[in-house]
Amino acid sequence: MYIEISVERLLTALGYAIGVIEKRSTLPILGYFLVRATDERLEIVSTDLEIEIETFANATIDDEGACVIPGRKLFDICRSLPKESQLKIRTEDGKAGITAGRSRFSLLTFTEQDYPRLGLTGIRDEMELDVETLRLLIDKTSFSMAQQDVRYYLNGLFVACANDKIIGVTTDGHRLSKAEVTVEGTNGNETEVIIPGKAVQELKRILSGSDRETRVSLAFREGLVSLTIGNIVFHTKLIDAKYPDYERVIPQNLTRRAIVDKELLRSALVRMSAISYDKYRGVEFIFDEGTLRLVSKNSEQEIAEEDFDVAYDGDKMSVAFNSSYVVDVLSAITSETIEVNFTDGNTSSIWRGEDSEAETYVIMPMRL
Repeated sequence: MYIEISVERLLTALGYAIGVIEKRSTLPILGYFLVRATDERLEIVSTDLEIEIETFANATIDDEGACVIPGRKLFDICRSLPKESQLKIRTEDGKAGITAGRSRFSLLTFTEQDYPRLGLTGIRDEMELDVETLRLLIDKTSFSMAQQDVRYYLNGLFVACANDKIIGVTTDGHRLSKAEVTVEGTNGNETEVIIPGKAVQELKRILSGSDRETRVSLAFREGLVSLTIGNIVFHTKLIDAKYPDYERVIPQNLTRRAIVDKELLRSALVRMSAISYDKYRGVEFIFDEGTLRLVSKNSEQEIAEEDFDVAYDGDKMSVAFNSSYVVDVLSAITSETIEVNFTDGNTSSIWRGEDSEAETYVIMPMRL
């Protein structure tokens, strides 16, 4: 194999693939890229056996071929070179010779046959949407995924597709996030999958660097989902489990409602955190006619309080929340005002942007 490519172009492609490269693994080859050169195009593949990322870049191909090359070393070499320089890679006798200007490197390589790939099954269902829509769906839900819960089905993003709608749901048992987006071209088939948390975070990283109007193709396979985003193809295994009935967690017939300025509340909660440094960061919300008082205390009996006006005409009611959970919700909501629906200090509450039915956030109360 002999290729020539600009450092900037190669570094962009490597940047998308590097996220799943294992720094330490019982299988050393997972720290390598598969590099294939065919038809004036360079293909770079990385995998951790759960996720596989393929990226493509235009290059001058003088001799087609493939090799498996140390991923982090190649990435660090490219990152240290001037972006405008040209890089040449020639493979021979189990080595990859890399030249850029007066810099030369030689890296150990393996053959393509040594590299593990995810076995792709046939497509069961597929649809398209734009990058911005998918990014919003993930941003509005991913923060409430469980991290290492023994209920492994909670360690991911539940996605349900049907009738031109995609619903995303996450929960860690203390809070729940649900967001709904409308897309065109879905068929009537109902598709439900759970995407693992690591894959969701990698997708967020890739989507953040993609043009918002780029089309994303989703292909649902047996045990896998594949997403094509411009010059990137992202495959991930799915969590093999049935997601719990999340609708049962969303409380009904809540009797109290308050309309709150989002930024006022967010800023106040940030100030509360100056003294609420314990793990749960509990803050008491005291609603009274036309006002909301926030009260935060710590184990040293230090207190922070703040009052501000809200639209609320019910009787006085106190309920405590983990302030970090509330700040996460406020960061996900785009409306300037939010709607808080609750009954008392013992039942879960619903938070959403005012007059927005496309997103629902459930937060359980705390005992202080």
